Amino acid sequence: MSEKPTVLVAGYFDMMHSGHICFFEEAAKYGRVIVSLGSDENSLQSKGKKPVFSEEERQYMVESIRFVEEALV
Repeated sequence: MSEKPTVLVAGYFDMMHSGHICFFEEAAKYGRVIVSLGSDENSLQSKGKKPVFSEEERQYMVESIRFVEEALV
């Protein structure tokens, strides 16, 4: 039995759009997709602004995508 490899992708994925979905779909061709979501605080520090959607909302939306196995903030 061979397990699929794990594919880790990272980003804020704020203002979800079709490009994000295509990205997850492509990543899923290589294995189980785990998403590392940037936190609201990290966005504030690195970009100087909070995301439009909260980290909880973004996590819920990303985990709702069929190509994603898990999303972690």
